[in-house]
Amino acid sequence: MSAKSKFTFTIKKRDYRTRPHFDHFINKAKNPYFGLSFYNLIPSCYVCNSNLKGADLFLSSTHLHPYLEGILGLYEFKTNIDGVDFLVNKRDFDITAERCAGADATAADRAEKACTPSGS
Repeated sequence: MSAKSKFTFTIKKRDYRTRPHFDHFINKAKNPYFGLSFYNLIPSCYVCNSNLKGADLFLSSTHLHPYLEGILGLYEFKTNIDGVDFLVNKRDFDITAERCAGADATAADRAEKACTPSGS
């Protein structure tokens, strides 16, 4: 799933700087004007943007657009965290996105397609 825009920021330290990657929702090669639109830039991690999505086409009819729609009521995140000991003991934990009971099937499928690389 795309990173939430409010959590994307540039980290500047004395010896380095890192910033989030952005993906073009509407293909910039086929629609060059959208290559310049901030509303077409979706915060994304490097792996999702570079390795998984590649040049796959995203369409609003087949993929959920994170600025226009959300996953609220479609998916919920779950963890195996049962207390704060994962912070203290530096335990690993898992995060999964599970479809909500009663979620609109078409919208949930579009959300899943937006988060799943082709061929998976």
